[in-house]
Amino acid sequence: MRISILAKTGAREDKVESYDGYYTIYVKDRPVKGAANKKIIMLLSKHLKLPRECMSIKVGAKSNKKIVDIALPVV
Repeated sequence: MRISILAKTGAREDKVESYDGYYTIYVKDRPVKGAANKKIIMLLSKHLKLPRECMSIKVGAKSNKKIVDIALPVV
């Protein structure tokens, strides 16, 4: 499964908003040495209630528009 994300760094608070399958994720961290990307994955995993290990940024690691690939865990 893939989802599209718009990342907003340097925000006042960490939060996730979703509209029609498109996510906007606000993080306090700046995009330095991947800190913002790590925080984005952490927030998304909490929001979707899935483990972080099954998520990875496939497109846009250095952009504010990202595509995250989610490998759903097998039960």
